[in-house]
Parts: sequence; structure tokens; C-alpha cells
Amino acid sequence: MAKGKMKKSLIFAVFFIAILVTTLTLAFVIQSLTTPLNIAHGTIGSGSFEINNTSGGTVTNIDCIVDEVAYKSWVTFSNCPSALNDGDVFTVNFNVAVPQYTSPSSPYYDITLRISGTGALDHTQNLQVIVPSSPGLSITADVDMEGYDGDDDTENFTVTNTGNVDLINIVFDYEQDDLTDGDNDTITLGFDPSTITSLIAGDDSEVEVTATIDSDMDYGTYSTDVEVSTLSPTAVSATMHVTIRVKKEYCDSGQQGSRLVITKIEEPDTGDDFTLPATIPVEVDVRNDYDEDLDVVLEAQLFDISDDVYVVKGEDEISIDEDETGTLKVDLKIPMDVNEGHVHIVIIKIYEDGNEDDQCADDFVVVDINKDKNKVILDKATVTPEIVECDAEFSVQLKFGNAGRNDEDKVKVRIYNTNLEIDETKTTSIDEDEYDTVNFNLLHVPEDAEESEYVLNIEWFYDYDDDDDEYDESGNSEVTFTVEGNCIVPVYDVIISTQQLSGAKPDEEFTVKVTLTNTGTEETTYTISAIGYSGWATLESLDPETLTLEADEAGYTYIKLTPTETGSQEFTVRVEFEDQTETQDISVNVMSKSEAAGWFEQAWFTIKHNWEWVLVNAALAIAIIVLFILLLTKGHRHKPKHVYVVGGKGMARAKGPTEISLARTRTAKKTKARTRRKPRKKKR
Repeated sequence: MAKGKMKKSLIFAVFFIAILVTTLTLAFVIQSLTTPLNIAHGTIGSGSFEINNTSGGTVTNIDCIVDEVAYKSWVTFSNCPSALNDGDVFTVNFNVAVPQYTSPSSPYYDITLRISGTGALDHTQNLQVIVPSSPGLSITADVDMEGYDGDDDTENFTVTNTGNVDLINIVFDYEQDDLTDGDNDTITLGFDPSTITSLIAGDDSEVEVTATIDSDMDYGTYSTDVEVSTLSPTAVSATMHVTIRVKKEYCDSGQQGSRLVITKIEEPDTGDDFTLPATIPVEVDVRNDYDEDLDVVLEAQLFDISDDVYVVKGEDEISIDEDETGTLKVDLKIPMDVNEGHVHIVIIKIYEDGNEDDQCADDFVVVDINKDKNKVILDKATVTPEIVECDAEFSVQLKFGNAGRNDEDKVKVRIYNTNLEIDETKTTSIDEDEYDTVNFNLLHVPEDAEESEYVLNIEWFYDYDDDDDEYDESGNSEVTFTVEGNCIVPVYDVIISTQQLSGAKPDEEFTVKVTLTNTGTEETTYTISAIGYSGWATLESLDPETLTLEADEAGYTYIKLTPTETGSQEFTVRVEFEDQTETQDISVNVMSKSEAAGWFEQAWFTIKHNWEWVLVNAALAIAIIVLFILLLTKGHRHKPKHVYVVGGKGMARAKGPTEISLARTRTAKKTKARTRRKPRKKKR
């Protein structure tokens, strides 16, 4: 009986646990999983799923897991929750990073995603990831090679299987015509190995390429694209650009020795463009590997490969210490008649001075030279003579060149200098690649010009348009020359005189008249100021503060001061002009108000401080008196009769104006007396 009861209890417990397990399993599940995902190797895909909690309770310590060890590094969960309440639905996002070179899936990679937590049983779902086949190849991007005609040059490059499938029978190809000169001489490329028989995904292979240059190959730069490809298991390819410079032996005996090494050509760079007018800067770093100091010479030349001629060259020379690097520089001025469409190179040759046959190295750089449609340049400007005297003539020679692609039928040239009153214009014409010299003769330097260096401005106008009678292009430059000798040297000077116009008393304004006389030879501007008065007076005004005077001209300014102290005082008038300064000290006696001067002192002060004015007025008064006397005596210019006056001892001839007047008076009385005689009786 007891046994039967125990058996029933066990059956009931098992049934209850089964129901509980079923409930827990159904209550905590993964749903809405993004699957399958199509992800290429080496890339990342993303997806999501939902966790649904219908257990009737809270689930804690939730974890999101990948079961397979091999795929744990592939999948990352960005927001796995830590707990969920009953009825919560939570979306979990994840990323899948397929490693580089992962083989294509067949048909997919199966990844088990698991969620677990306290209060619920684990639940799993399978994520399917499809990795497609992605064959790929890569190759070193660029290879630069160089050598002399008849030589070989070898470089290495790398081929890499960048896909996720193994490749076989990889071959190389290039366009032979790219490496052929005008005489059908060629550069041949050889590859070792010539075929890469097998290259597994992610692996690489090093390949050696050799450029074999024909002995008569034209020097210059050649380039082609090398294609590496395979057809198995599927067609895939990559391209590498190969540049080969065929150099010419510029050293007289070919490159010799190892003491001198061209470490770097700083300037110019390959492919640099130069548009006329232009100068090519050449800068080369050279290392002295010898155990002694060496004198090193740089020869730089612009060479026209198309015509096989040298265009222009230059040299530089320095001493380089043992085991040191030196820099040599030279500028190559491109001539105007250079051929624009030709291939040009800058040849660089360095050698030990006096020992080129034993120590010499060379190199070159390809450059592009261009011309504008219209371009007139000033090639040279000459002033004859270089030093010109004042009141003398000189000439200017201007050499112009046509550096454009068109003839210039009308070119206007102007030279001018405002200070020397020079302004001349001439016209000319210049054909393409030609020069023309424009002469300006009999230019005159004024006799009063200053001795100095002068700039003669040069302007030229070209690309003449007949339709609107205007020039569309222009240029400008300048040339300097010296004017020296036979010049009227300007003199700048001044005489300062002062005149106190009134007496000085405390708190009463008085005036000082300042006269400036320009004793120089040039018009001059003078700046006037007063100093040294601050301790005894206040400056009320100084007017005007500047005077501009012609030679020998005088001007005036007035200084008004109000004394604050009595006694003997002093201040200074300062005059500044043409980097010079002249001063005049002025003494002032400031009287106290109790020292009222009488009429005589005032008159004497006026005469003492205004003697010029007093002298002028006195002269005017004397002139007026003399004029009055002359007017009075104008009506009595007839010769008076001789009259005698009775003096103490008898009669004497009148002398002087007084006596004449008296004599005339007496004569007049006698005449009057005579008129009073009785009249004669008439004859019967």
C-alpha cells in the first residue's frame, strides 16, 4: 500500500517537472532573426533578433552567446539586455565580420546563437552566413627603371592574391609599341618567374622584371602598363605602370669612378612645365664618398632631344668635404627661339674638377616647354653712358623678343621718368622667334637734376587689335642709371630775424615777429616752433607754423606769448627744413606792472625794438619835406636881379635866401614909390 502511494507521488512529480520545463522553454525565446546574411570576405554585415519573455516573471543575468568557437570572433552583440520583465520584447543588434580570405561558403556557414538567463531555460537559433567567391589580384603600383642604351636594369615587384579563392597560371603582358623608338629600337621586359603557377588566397609572390635596352635606343623616357592576369578559376587582373628612362652618356668617357654620387635632383622635377619667358632652376645634391675634399663641377644643359642639339647650358663649382654632401645650383634661361613642340631634357653632369675621365656621374630630367599665343618680352635694356652728367644727353637700347606663337605687327614702346621730364614713345614689329632693338636717342638730363640713381620706366604694348585700335597685352620693366657731375647742387638755408612788437608784462600778451629769408637755391618748406618758454610764459599762438618760400623770398610768422614771471627771460625759435635745423635765441625783459614806463622809455623801447620801422618812417618824412620845398620854389625859377643890402659899412651883394628875399622886398618898395610920381603934363 505504502509502495503504491510512493509510486503515484513520483509519477506526479515527473509530470509537474515536465510541465514546468515546457513552460520555461516556451517563455524565453529568440524570434525574428535576420537570416541568411550575404557577406563578402573581409567585410562586415549586420542583423538583429528579438528576445520575448512570456514566463510570467523577471529573467535576470541574460547573456547572448555564439556556441561555435570558430565563429565567436565573427559575431559581436551591440546591446544584449541584462534583464527582462514578464511580457518584455527586446531587439538585439549584432554584427558579423567575415575575416579576410575566408573561403566561399557551401552553401553557408551555420552559426548557433544562444540566449541564457536566470529564471528561464537557454534558447538557441541558427544564423546562416553566405560568403560568396571573390577572386582578386593586386600588384605593385609603379616601377621606375633606368639605364643607358645597350644596358639592362632590374627591379622587383609583388603580386598578391587579394581574393578568397586560390589562383593558378598567373601571366604578365605589356604593349611593346610603348617601348619602341622611332627607329624601331625596343626595350624588352622579362619576368622571373614568367608564370606564377599557383597562388593561394591571401598569399603573395615576388617577381623580378628586367628591362633590356637596345644599343641604339633613343634616349628619353618610355612607359607602359604591365597587366598581370589569370583565367582560373575565373578571370581576374591587375595593372602596374612601368617607366624606363634611357639615359645618354653625358660624361666624356661615360660614368666613371665612385667618389661622387648624385643623391638627389632637387630641381627641376620630371614633367615640370615652363612657359616662356622662363628660367629653369637646377639644384643638385652631391655626396663626396672619397676620403679627401674634392672640387666638384656641375654642368647643367637644356637639351632638345627631337633635334639632338644643346639649347643652353650653365656651370657651378663648389668644394665638398670628405664624406659630406654639397648642393650645386645653376639657372638655365630658356632662349626665346626654343621649339615648343619638341622633347626637352635637363642634363646634369657632375665630375671632379680636372679629373672628369676618372670621376664623373650624370643624369637627366624631362621637362615641358610651352609658349603663349602672344608674348613679347624685354630681353635686355642698356643705358649709354651708364653715368650721365646733368645737362647732357644719353641713349637707351631696348632689345625685345617675340616669345609667342604669332607675329607681332605692331608693338608700342614707351619710356618715361617724371623727375627728369622724359616721356618718349616708339613703335616696331617683331616676327615669331625674332628679336628687335628699339633705340631712344638724344634723351636729355636737366641741368638742375639732383645727383642720384634714377629709374627709367619701360612699358610695351602688343597683340594689336585692328578692329578697336587697341592693344590686348602689355608688359613693363625698368632700367636704372646714374646722374652725376655738372649738376647744380641745391642749397637749402635760411636766415632768421626776430622783432618784439610790444613790451612784455605779466598776464599781458605780447608779440614777436619772426622773419625767415630763404637764402638757398630751391623752394623750401620751413616748419617753425618755439621752445624754452614754459618756465616763464604761456604760448598763445604761433601762426603760421609752416612757410614755403622760393629762393630769396622772405616770409613772416607771429609768436604770441603771455608772461607769468617777471625779469630777464629767454626762449628759442626753431626752424626745421630738409633734414636741417636752425635756431634763434630771443631775450625778453618782462617788467612788473609797478614799473610803468614813462613816455621817453616807451619811445626808446619802440625805437630800440623797431628801429627798421622808425628808420623807414624818418626817411619818408624827410622825403615829404623836400618834395614840399621843391613845389614852393617851382614858380620862381627865373634868375633874380642882383640887389644889394645895406650893411654896417656900405652896400654888399645879397648872399643866401634871406638876403635875396630882403633885396627883393626893397626893390619892390622902390618900384612902388616910382609909380606914385606926378604925371607929366600934356604938350600943348
